Amino acid sequence: MREWLAENFLAAYGALVGTIALIVSVIRVELFRKRGTVQLKVSGGPHPSQKMQVERLTEAQDKPEWERTRIVEYYRLKITNTGNIAAYIEDAGVLTKDKRSVSVLTEKLVGGQGVLSAIATSDVPPIDPKSSKEFWIYLRENEEPFEVKRHFVVDKTGRRWFSNA
Repeated sequence: MREWLAENFLAAYGALVGTIALIVSVIRVELFRKRGTVQLKVSGGPHPSQKMQVERLTEAQDKPEWERTRIVEYYRLKITNTGNIAAYIEDAGVLTKDKRSVSVLTEKLVGGQGVLSAIATSDVPPIDPKSSKEFWIYLRENEEPFEVKRHFVVDKTGRRWFSNA
């Protein structure tokens, strides 16, 4: 045994160190994969003065064209990034009781003016880890108020998160 060990000491040492290095590498990869994931929570609620907003929209029908209110904030959606890396959002919104999907709108500068557009086309900055952002769902002129059943958010990888209203 001593002869074999003396002749193969370097090979045995290399095999032992290589095995330890492999185990350490596998553990590090697993830990990094768990730490480097996007985790989102989505919640929401009606606008604090939702009824008044709907009244503003319906009362505007009697006003001249240039004085009408065409769109009002109707429902608030809050997206929280509970993960450890920045989350890029592709879409967010609500699913209504009548199985309709209504997406949030964000403000985008076009020609120096603010225009409401979908998240995917408005270059919304990512949500930093352990922080949140609020978005609004708008009710348009001639659109019926809706009852929210679920909230949803989709990140740039296509993964979806849901929560009940």
